Amino acid sequence: MVFVVVSIVTGCSQDSFRRVEATDLNGYEKTKGIKWANNDSSIILFSLIDNGVFLQEYNILLALRYYNGTDSVYYLLKNTQIGNYTVSDNKLYIYDRNIASPGTLEGWYEASTGNRRMIDSIFITGDSIMKSCPDLKSFDKIAKTKPYGIYKIDYDSLRVIGNNKQEQKMYLENIYVPGFYYFSPPGLGLERIYDLLLIEEKLKKHAPSVLEPKYY
Repeated sequence: MVFVVVSIVTGCSQDSFRRVEATDLNGYEKTKGIKWANNDSSIILFSLIDNGVFLQEYNILLALRYYNGTDSVYYLLKNTQIGNYTVSDNKLYIYDRNIASPGTLEGWYEASTGNRRMIDSIFITGDSIMKSCPDLKSFDKIAKTKPYGIYKIDYDSLRVIGNNKQEQKMYLENIYVPGFYYFSPPGLGLERIYDLLLIEEKLKKHAPSVLEPKYY
């Protein structure tokens, strides 16, 4: 079996999957099971544990293995925000640990002074009416056509108040400003996405040294 080594330049971002040798993974603790696989299992995503220096916080790494019918090629992702990720819909989502964890704040919420509560779906999909509530059914249809972000109902329009990491942090500083807010899936704190099906297409054509994410 032949493995190709691609050297990593010191100082390069660790936000990308980088091609490595199989032996480079030997220094990490393997976990059971896989996080994702394509239809023919020629590509699998699995996790590793980097125990690091004694008494220091360990880290969760992610690795991709692509078997092309002859050889296996490996990619390693070191920056997973210490395991702050989720895999769904053939995508790998990495969240900014300083903002939120996977599944935090998704959908409609109402904020008031010192309080915030999720709005039950009946007020969005059904015919129920909540006192002093705008037409959430109509706004929900609009919100689902918008790019990823945090939106607030502003009279008769839907205003974006956070579509990147910096703006999301500003929202957290003013989290109880009264109003109705919509948080795009997959929830607050999204930092970057790896489209695993797009990665599959790339790997079956050639094996690049780096697999880049889409940033938010």
